[in-house]
Amino acid sequence: MIRIICLECSRCPPLSYIDSKAVRTKLAENLRTILTPIAQLGDKIRTELPGALAKEEEAQLTQGQKEIIRMQKEQRDCLEKLVHMHHQKCVLMMEAAELKMGPLLGHELKLQQAQAQLLQTKADLLRMYLINEIFSRTDHSLKAHEEVDKYIDELLRANQTERR
Repeated sequence: MIRIICLECSRCPPLSYIDSKAVRTKLAENLRTILTPIAQLGDKIRTELPGALAKEEEAQLTQGQKEIIRMQKEQRDCLEKLVHMHHQKCVLMMEAAELKMGPLLGHELKLQQAQAQLLQTKADLLRMYLINEIFSRTDHSLKAHEEVDKYIDELLRANQTERR
């Protein structure tokens, strides 16, 4: 990494003393701003858990801390098992859906379409029959009304001629 940086720096134009000092100062300030919070966090961890950053951290942990770590590991394992079980459940549900709907789905769909077509044909036939009946009865009833009107008119004329 350092070699790459040096190679990249060798391709840059030479800097004057003032420019190189400004770059060094800016670089130092950036490193301080970035690394200071990390160092403060390390100091805080060392004060709160004095042996946490040591190599033999297991030996320096209290029984309660060990129990917490064990429970965290157990929770992580249980969560991994839960995720695995949910995945298996989804796979089994997909397989069950494929078994349930598989090749029969096409036949059931065709059957449903045929039943719908039959029902539509029956509805169309009934509609045409009713329209035919309405028009034929309307014609008959219109003729009957006209005939009754004609007879009434004849009877009224006959009564009028008798009275005169």
